[in-house]
Amino acid sequence: MIRVGARPDAIPPHHIYVKMAYHLSQEAREGIIQHRIPKDFGNKLFDFQIAAVKIAAHHVHKRNGVLLGDVVGLGKTLMATALARILADDLLLETLILCPLNIVPMWEDHCHEYRVPSCRVLSYSKVISQLPELRRSRLVILDESHNLRNREGKAYKVIANYLQKNESKCVLSCCRPHRTTRITWTCESASAFRARRPGPRRRAAAASAGDGRDRVRSPAPVRRSNACCF
Repeated sequence: MIRVGARPDAIPPHHIYVKMAYHLSQEAREGIIQHRIPKDFGNKLFDFQIAAVKIAAHHVHKRNGVLLGDVVGLGKTLMATALARILADDLLLETLILCPLNIVPMWEDHCHEYRVPSCRVLSYSKVISQLPELRRSRLVILDESHNLRNREGKAYKVIANYLQKNESKCVLSCCRPHRTTRITWTCESASAFRARRPGPRRRAAAASAGDGRDRVRSPAPVRRSNACCF
């Protein structure tokens, strides 16, 4: 039993756990209620993906950035496309997508098929030479963001400077890390990109569409997608 302040009787640990779970899941519930997936996506997204996209949209609205993470082949690109479309519809944001060269055509097809307005796709190999000269984009999606793990690299610094200069909202997409070291790097890198803004200290918190904070399961085999805010 736990005693708090001058309270004469002890508070059961289960009550404290339920209270914490309620507050941790509150933002997830708000995101799911406040946002909707555009009709262009039809039935392309599973329930767990829909929930993750809505939660991510809430984090971008509130904190200007989010990290989408999942294992390979579970639709992060389509989720990020849906997120970009929601933000474009809600906030009229111009979208810049930075990604590896081999998936540039896929991103261009997604942007065209799902009508993401004012969208441009640029490969990481062209970031150093072209990004500084590009016009302002208020939303930047960094796909396969684990490619930017070297903070001393030129591409990392060019992207960080672009985000600072244009005050862009930022969406990072990467395969869900399986080791603590990689998880730590992911959250630290996300925070580093956002460190330009003054204000209270930001925490890296997980808003998952498949854990105890707000569980949403699809009728298909159970899968999870995580949205980590920064």
